[in-house]
Amino acid sequence: MKKALSLFLALIMTFSIVVIGITELPHSHAEEVTTQSLSENNFVYNVVDGNAVIVDYTDKQSTEEIFIPETLGGYPVTKLNIRTFKGCQCIAVTIPATVTTIHVTAFAFDMPNIERFTVDENNTTYSSENGILYRGKSTRSIVAYPKNAPEESLNLEAISVNSYAFTEVKNLKNITLSYGYVNEKYTSYSIAKYAFYNATSLESVVMDESIDSIGDYAFGSCPSLVSVKIYDIVESLGWDIFADTPF
Repeated sequence: MKKALSLFLALIMTFSIVVIGITELPHSHAEEVTTQSLSENNFVYNVVDGNAVIVDYTDKQSTEEIFIPETLGGYPVTKLNIRTFKGCQCIAVTIPATVTTIHVTAFAFDMPNIERFTVDENNTTYSSENGILYRGKSTRSIVAYPKNAPEESLNLEAISVNSYAFTEVKNLKNITLSYGYVNEKYTSYSIAKYAFYNATSLESVVMDESIDSIGDYAFGSCPSLVSVKIYDIVESLGWDIFADTPF
């Protein structure tokens, strides 16, 4: 009995050593899956593949314009991550030439004062015009419309309206969307999910016959929306595109 118990305890100790040896990974391997956040001049960022990815901005109460730097810690700033500027009270944002990726929620929520976006003319991925942030130059998708822009009526051409592009926009009442001819590659445009979600003053939307798809909740929670012109040739309609609206 004693021999059996001793053998059992020896097996447990051996198994414990093996488990410990497996779970304690080398430090270098752990760094591959864990990114340390750094901070510089109110920008919180991670370093990924030699590039700075901005994940937060700490001076949220400032109403001054935010100038995103080209580098942080010596690394080129290439990406603005999920909800990076949520809660910021700034009136404007300037984006450098180095940025190649902007998450659809980077400027989507709780930025009530923003009036314009400006993109460095040397940026090959993004552009701006009349304060609106676009992806592309000759072929443009609407990435973000400033929530406190003064215009009440707009007539815009694009190949797509990105998710959350007009979310929480305050002053816009009427918008006409159409396909902007750029080249033979594109013949239609789309409106992504939540594109106009909670645009509280929006009353009227006109879409031309080039529209081919509208995403989930695209016009959801627009309490003033009373008129929508849409052609019956739309190929894809998302879930509850007019949820919580009087339309």
